Amino acid sequence: MRKIYFLLLIVFLVACNSDKIMLFDVDAENSAALRFVNADMGTDLSGNALLGENDTTQTVTFVVRKETYLIDTINLIVTTSGPVLNKERVFAIEQVVEYPKFTYLYDEHNNVVDSVIDAVAGVHYRPLDDPYTASFLRIPAGETQSVVPILLLRSKDLQERPYRLKLRLVPNENFAVDFDAPSKVRIINFSDIPSMPLYWEKDAVWFFGRYSATKLRFMVNYSDIDLSGSNLLNYGAADFTYYQKRLQKALMEYNATQLTPLKDETGRTMVFQYELN
Repeated sequence: MRKIYFLLLIVFLVACNSDKIMLFDVDAENSAALRFVNADMGTDLSGNALLGENDTTQTVTFVVRKETYLIDTINLIVTTSGPVLNKERVFAIEQVVEYPKFTYLYDEHNNVVDSVIDAVAGVHYRPLDDPYTASFLRIPAGETQSVVPILLLRSKDLQERPYRLKLRLVPNENFAVDFDAPSKVRIINFSDIPSMPLYWEKDAVWFFGRYSATKLRFMVNYSDIDLSGSNLLNYGAADFTYYQKRLQKALMEYNATQLTPLKDETGRTMVFQYELN
């Protein structure tokens, strides 16, 4: 009989504790927490996903945008856990500065494997306390999510080296940040430095000729080819022939306004056709 009473007492205590936990989760405003989540952002020039479900870092390039495109917007999704409240709640994001000066990164054998320098607010991106950006640092009443636009600025020094913007969610009077590290940090690496896309090696070389940074920038600024995604990886001969003719026409019209034909950074006259050497 004592065993039965003892078991009933344990069940009663567990039930009471469970009720307390449930009440705290539902009613306590300070139980809410924040984290970043990712959305499907498509693929890059090489066909790789721009941001996977668990990724914390993404790479952005201005190269595939026309010269008049001076601001790029990266939307960061912030979501909450805990109760949904019928009031607006402000949250906070800060930049994490770890490399204020240009720094080489080394492996265990002391070989240079990378370099990094942190972005500067007002130079490389719109400050987080800018009225426009700050207006999104809030969870609307009755909602659990906010989309925060991070405005990257196309400064001239992006043509010399990539810059890194590391952002972190920070706790305040409305939210804790008690999730694991990956969900409270996002890193954006961005530059304006041309590099040869995968599709060029695969197919485009037969129609566009030898790759050069100057040629890629010409294609962006003087044609209607969308180079911002990986769609060219799926093009066939008919597609490339169509764009080849458009590029040849654009180059002819451009050269007609110049004293000499356009040359690339190596001094080679630019053409949009297969080149033997």
